[in-house]
Amino acid sequence: MHKEKFNVPLSERDHEKVVQFQAAFIQLTGLTDIVFSKGLRKNVDITIARVVKLSVSSEIETYSLLTQEAWKLEFLNLTDGNEN
Repeated sequence: MHKEKFNVPLSERDHEKVVQFQAAFIQLTGLTDIVFSKGLRKNVDITIARVVKLSVSSEIETYSLLTQEAWKLEFLNLTDGNEN
């Protein structure tokens, strides 16, 4: 498994659906070239996740955004600048 962290600009019009965002992410980051250079297949599978550091402790929680419903909820928070 290879992990990278990228800040990707969001577009309400272009990234409303999770598959649109995944495709834009792969293109913007050059992820296909990265995995190919590491000898992996060109078919890239990505998981979008949200990492939250709990203020009470030093624990970190990770939420995977695997479905359109999860993406819709998170996208509203990201585009409004709000976090839960």
